Amino acid sequence: MGSSSLRRTRIPGNGQRFRELSDLSTNGFSLSDVNERKVSGLCDDYPFDGQMAYSGLINYSEDAMWGGGRDIELEFEFRDQSNLFILDTEVDLPSVESVIQKLNTLSSDDVKIYRSLTVHRERLWNFLNNADKIIELTLIGDQGKEISFEELDSGLEIEQYPIESATVVFSYEGEQILTRYTDGTLSVQSDVSEATEYLVQLFERDVIAESGD
Repeated sequence: MGSSSLRRTRIPGNGQRFRELSDLSTNGFSLSDVNERKVSGLCDDYPFDGQMAYSGLINYSEDAMWGGGRDIELEFEFRDQSNLFILDTEVDLPSVESVIQKLNTLSSDDVKIYRSLTVHRERLWNFLNNADKIIELTLIGDQGKEISFEELDSGLEIEQYPIESATVVFSYEGEQILTRYTDGTLSVQSDVSEATEYLVQLFERDVIAESGD
């Protein structure tokens, strides 16, 4: 099952900047096949209908600590109104972090892909409350102590607590979409591209649009 990792960006000049980045290849790292499409809303009250999405491929040779290494190919997408940067990959998180670090290093100072989404607590709760099922939920309590969902007093208002991590399931036309939030990043797992697009749009609507960014 493929996984989509969502990040926030600062990229002036809209997605055309990725056409410039595609020329910034170096030994073991390159961008290619940059295309664009217009995003059509799949969810109700979608605020970014008509935004442009720029997608392409990243090829990356990852060095191994003990020699060898591996070649990684990832699909990426940048959405020019919500400023989300999405990596579609089946590799592990450290490899994704390495790719983002490499992109930030290669690009100019005014282009930045952030490690953390940096979302407001209330808006993240709004997003998660639309899920069909909560599998795991860890909150940050007093003095920074982690509190699992099972440990919470049923009489407490849980939305007063920041979210450390959450694993939830959304549904779209019969497809189950496994979604994980942890360490300020969001990953979406689905084998159906339209279901992934639907989930991304929910996140843009419930979290990104209301932030005023």
